[in-house]
Amino acid sequence: MATASDATSRTKKTIATPFCYRASREQENTAINFAAALGRTSPDEARKQMMIGGRDECLHTIERYARCGVTHFILIAARSFDPEEVSRFADEVIAAVRKR
Repeated sequence: MATASDATSRTKKTIATPFCYRASREQENTAINFAAALGRTSPDEARKQMMIGGRDECLHTIERYARCGVTHFILIAARSFDPEEVSRFADEVIAAVRKR
């Protein structure tokens, strides 16, 4: 018989988060300030909630959310959509997560 905790462990937990991968400092700051204004929080707190920065920072963000039970991410472009940015993220970050 399945228990409530078994069902909970199979539940997919998804978050939506702003996404800004390997951008210039100016582009990152613009995205952070925009997210902070939307979330009515400080830029430092907004950055902690975003998928932003380089490979290592994004992997750390994924690990932090995974410890809280998050299983899926919806990435919201924090600037105009750039297919190359998404491709780099897939090659460098998602590939590293799958190897773990």
